[in-house]
Amino acid sequence: MQLTYPNLRAGNFAHNITTFVVGYAIAFARSWQLSLVMLSVVPALAIAGTVFGTLAGKLSTKAADAYGVANSVVQQVLVRGSVAMSVRLLACR
Repeated sequence: MQLTYPNLRAGNFAHNITTFVVGYAIAFARSWQLSLVMLSVVPALAIAGTVFGTLAGKLSTKAADAYGVANSVVQQVLVRGSVAMSVRLLACR
């Protein structure tokens, strides 16, 4: 049976949540003071990571669009240049 992309995402999500919960359980058992500090800092880090990921995705899309426009310009220049060269070679004969 081949796993599809949504199945892999669900599996990764379950793995990450389980790791998070077990990690916090172990941290509370070892040092509850440090765990409380982590509990207050982790949501801020998660929000910052989400904002950064969203902005990086938007900038990546804009960059890809700009590369697409540049690619089409280069293609047009190369095609027109090769046609002009062919015409010039035929005219010289």
